Amino acid sequence: MHVVASPPSAIILSSPSTTRRILPHRRRGRSSSTTSPKRSPPPPPSSPLLLLLLLSANSTFLLHLSIVVLRLAPRPAGADAASPPRDPGERRREDSTRRASPDYSAAAYASIADIELRRVRVMPSLLSSMSMSDYDYDLLVIGAGSGGIACARRAAGHGARVGVVERGRLGGTCVNVGCVPKKVMFNAASVSEVLDEMHHHGFSDSRDVDGLVFDWDDLRRRRDSYVERLNGMYERGLNESGVVTIRGTAGLGRRRGRIVVMVSPSPVNDGEEEGAGDGSTIDDANATATAPTAYSARRILLATGGSPTVPHDVIGASKYAITSDGFFELSYLPRTAVVVGGGYVAVELAGILNALGTNTSLVVRRGRALWDFDEMLSSTLDEEMRRRGIRVYANTDGVDRIEADEDDEYDDDDVGGGMGGTNGTTAMGAKTKTVFLRDGRSIGGVDVVVMAIGRDPEVGSLNLAEVGVMQNEGGYVVTNEYSETTVEGVYAVGDVTGNVELTPVAMSPNRDFMLPLWCPAMHCTHVEAIAAGRRLADRLFGPPGYENAKVSYENVPTVVFSHPPIGTIGLTERDAVAKYGHANLTIYRSKFSNLYYGPWDLSPDERPKTAMKLVCAGSNQLVVGLHVIGRGADEMLQGFGIAMKMGATKGDFDSCVAIHPTAAEEFVTMFPWGLGSQATGAKVSPLNGAASPEPVTD
Repeated sequence: MHVVASPPSAIILSSPSTTRRILPHRRRGRSSSTTSPKRSPPPPPSSPLLLLLLLSANSTFLLHLSIVVLRLAPRPAGADAASPPRDPGERRREDSTRRASPDYSAAAYASIADIELRRVRVMPSLLSSMSMSDYDYDLLVIGAGSGGIACARRAAGHGARVGVVERGRLGGTCVNVGCVPKKVMFNAASVSEVLDEMHHHGFSDSRDVDGLVFDWDDLRRRRDSYVERLNGMYERGLNESGVVTIRGTAGLGRRRGRIVVMVSPSPVNDGEEEGAGDGSTIDDANATATAPTAYSARRILLATGGSPTVPHDVIGASKYAITSDGFFELSYLPRTAVVVGGGYVAVELAGILNALGTNTSLVVRRGRALWDFDEMLSSTLDEEMRRRGIRVYANTDGVDRIEADEDDEYDDDDVGGGMGGTNGTTAMGAKTKTVFLRDGRSIGGVDVVVMAIGRDPEVGSLNLAEVGVMQNEGGYVVTNEYSETTVEGVYAVGDVTGNVELTPVAMSPNRDFMLPLWCPAMHCTHVEAIAAGRRLADRLFGPPGYENAKVSYENVPTVVFSHPPIGTIGLTERDAVAKYGHANLTIYRSKFSNLYYGPWDLSPDERPKTAMKLVCAGSNQLVVGLHVIGRGADEMLQGFGIAMKMGATKGDFDSCVAIHPTAAEEFVTMFPWGLGSQATGAKVSPLNGAASPEPVTD
């Protein structure tokens, strides 16, 4: 069936099968062998809404009613001007002839469809939604973060009626308290490092010159201004796509046996970031404190993201510490800081603070940070952080308590109430704190304590249990590979589902459901949420061929903006051994000094290192894992991600001409260079050996 549409007020529908069903009803008039002068039949009805009625007719009565309405539709003025008045008998004979006229074939309607097809299409899967006019939307998205906005705009582009409910700032965690402001801070910290290192490249150390004084307030203003511009871009993008934005806090409920979205006004929360925004939004105009507005939709997407984990078992944390979101509300650069956590967020924030001049400590529960990443990455990062001056407290089993130091009067107004306050910062000169670790050690004289121990799904207001949406032990929404939850018509993407790693837990008639498992090494990134949202929209509302569209979470490139940065794709060495076995793996390693450090007056052992690893499986040396840490690692990874998606082997890497002199060339020149297709585990020890003698090269 061809379904074409102009703007909502003009939808043209045509179908050969539909027309053939209508024609017999039109031929039921009395026939006559008498013919009369042939007269052109009236043009097909000009009102597209009348034709839409034909599609929505689902009973014989409505079908007949549609035909009657079509027959009574007005014809263009002057249609009968060329014919003189006739007697009733002659008109009946002409009517009989006209009813059998081939001009009312499917082609007549198809010609109109062909014209309208050049305007705007309505996808076939949207047919049923248009016939169910009692739904407010075809798709209603809860959460205007990366995944939610991507799905909403894509679905609207396919012709769906889409609404988005958001209680805070548009853009979600990534834009407001994640990827974007973090990268701004990372860049500033990187500039600070270059200024510290410029004397190695012929520049005199002029940090005391007025033009090079670091201004925290100015950086914060520029960062926040950029984020606000992005908020505006998201808003304009939704408006231009025809997506309706509903301001408020959403929850699921049931009305007359149907799942609906209940939207209540969002309380104004001055400064605290949770999930997608800070709560300073315009309340839903139709909602009241006692009667939220109910919206119905054929399909509902949960894209509410997550919020920082608050450690309720750490005494004093809620008063004297801030979360990773609160880091972006710091009103000054602290003199001393303790970052608690061993994941990617913790090492990123610790690196930023340290590079900008803060005396920084990192508290890690296990032996080192990024424990679940490839061992080469985590061990090299641990060495580099210590070399750069970060004090790493490992094997601590966590923080026991946080106390205010007793050498000064503590003013609660100066700290903003810790995690529950408006900015969560300790003002310069306010009382410092002591962090007591569970292994007996302590860290005193601390201005700021940042808890970066993970994120929880933002599901508090959704009422998932009431409608039957399944969650795992961590509260994450259980989905399958198609982003479907355990309730038909309800979907979920992004951080609310946990992370990339999935394990089957149940069966549906058609697809396996997956249970998200918490794995600190893997997290649902901004781009993964976008990809999942777009594929979901394609599958639900897109053209034929997208019925099974989904995101592949295999070989997803991941970057950690630590100092130095990390890039990783595919399996760690440990995971590859578990999947393929020792005998079927070959591990290639290289460790060297970037050319940037060549002019430095340091011994080779003192220069910062870049470390690389290729994990290859099978006789064809398929690259199943690629890992790098060092200067520029974040910017070199994307192309290798494409190569691994396409099934690149070590031989493919070896056959690529290197770009010299670059750090990335090491991946295509790893020893034994040019022998990748012949190399075997017998030549390179899978676990203990190195493919090369770890040279230090300039």
